[in-house]
Amino acid sequence: MKTGVVKYFSMDSKYGFIINDEDKKDVFVHLNELKRACINELIKGDKVRFELKTKDSKIYASNIELI
Repeated sequence: MKTGVVKYFSMDSKYGFIINDEDKKDVFVHLNELKRACINELIKGDKVRFELKTKDSKIYASNIELI
C-alpha cells in the first residue's frame, strides 16, 4: 500500500486529493471510496494509507485508511 497526506478534500464537492509520499504527485479521491473504507471525511494534513486503482485510464485512491 502507498502512504500520503491529504492535500484537499471537500464534502460539498465530494472529492479531493492525496499527495503520494512516493512520487509527491496528487492522487484523486472520491467520497464513494471513503464510504467503502468506513471513513466519513478526510481533513487536510491527515496521514493515510491507500491503494492506487485505475478506471477509464484515470488513477485514483482506493481502500483508504487513516494512519
